Amino acid sequence: HFIPTPNNIFDLRDVMAFVQMWYWSNSSLPLIVGAMPEIGSRINIEQIDKSVVVSLPEGSAAGQVFIEYPPSSKKFSTKADITKEDHIYLSSTDDQTGKILIEWTNSVDNNESEIIIDSYSFDRNDMPISVGYTIYGIDDDVISQGMRSMQIRAIPDEYSLHHNYPNPFNPSTTIMYDLPEAGHTRLIIYDLLGREVAILVNKNMDAGYYSTRWDGRNQYGQSVGAGMYFYQIQSNEFIRTHKMLLVK
Repeated sequence: HFIPTPNNIFDLRDVMAFVQMWYWSNSSLPLIVGAMPEIGSRINIEQIDKSVVVSLPEGSAAGQVFIEYPPSSKKFSTKADITKEDHIYLSSTDDQTGKILIEWTNSVDNNESEIIIDSYSFDRNDMPISVGYTIYGIDDDVISQGMRSMQIRAIPDEYSLHHNYPNPFNPSTTIMYDLPEAGHTRLIIYDLLGREVAILVNKNMDAGYYSTRWDGRNQYGQSVGAGMYFYQIQSNEFIRTHKMLLVK
């Protein structure tokens, strides 16, 4: 326990005492109970690649962001804790129950503009999370508070084109592929002579896990003959080709 001895000076010793007590008080993070009352305008929260970005309103001096997530599918982390006389950034994570709490405060001339929380996926599934936030202004008044539910996309660590299944197949097969970055993506079917049979995908795509089905038809909707075919993915600088067998 700390026994305060007031000296009318706010210095790093006071900050460190606060930090230690914060860690004690957040050793077991609570659940978000119900919906937090909405105060002020809603802030922008979005997923950018592997990160959840919380954009803070103008005039933010301190605040709290609390996230609940499915621990069997996702994991969240944030930047290292920072403690200075003019800036405190603290986080506490419970990977067992799926909760992360971030609290910060700044001097007037050192405002945060956004809070970034990195996400990691253990599977290919998109999952919902709950985000609660309370933002304070320089006069200690709450300028924004609320709660949001959002879907988090699973983002792979690297490009991959998986083997189709079933293979051999008749009449259709599924092709799975992983995109760690957004970009223009093409998925093309070729025959043994290298002629283009069908274009399954040809568009700009976000990062994520995807699957596409080929029904054994060419670009004119006609069923193709039995035999060996190749499927190739092209996305940014990544190119990969696999073969598959259509039987009839």
